Amino acid sequence: MAAITAARQGAAVVLLEKSTDIARKVLASGGGRCNLTNTLNNEAFVKRFGRNGRFMIPALQALDSNGLRKFFETIGVATQALDGFRVFPVGHQADTVKNALVKELE
Repeated sequence: MAAITAARQGAAVVLLEKSTDIARKVLASGGGRCNLTNTLNNEAFVKRFGRNGRFMIPALQALDSNGLRKFFETIGVATQALDGFRVFPVGHQADTVKNALVKELE
């Protein structure tokens, strides 16, 4: 996501990946369904982590769950929160996310 965003802003980007399989962790997340985010507001989300959650505040201010969902929409990944909390790609397939990221990187 960082490489895509930087390139969109005109930066020359080189992305290096140690693994032979790009986005390996994406494929494993959410039991293979790719739990992208949740529907909580930033304050409620940080509270779930107690005092240790404060470290996330600057990152969440820069990109909250709504911003994350919008980013994925721009690369063709529609999302849904069927349980009203956890956000997955429509179809619940992590491959959808991986393939969209790779396509956008290319």
